[in-house]
Amino acid sequence: MANQESGKIKQMKLRLPMSLFRQLEIDAKNHGEEPSTRARHILIDQLMHIDVSSPEEQAIIKQMVEDNWAKINKAKNK
Repeated sequence: MANQESGKIKQMKLRLPMSLFRQLEIDAKNHGEEPSTRARHILIDQLMHIDVSSPEEQAIIKQMVEDNWAKINKAKNK
């Protein structure tokens, strides 16, 4: 189901100056994408060199996912 909560996904809200958002809109249009999709692509391109495959990083990510699932389940049970 679309927009269904997942512990593996972190939702982020950003506050952008309107001029930066306009730049994003223009860039997105030039790439045939929605602004949110384009923003994800820009983030991915800029962060792809950061390695999170070590056991230590994987343990951190696993804990983050578990914490996020707990938060989601707590919100559902209210």
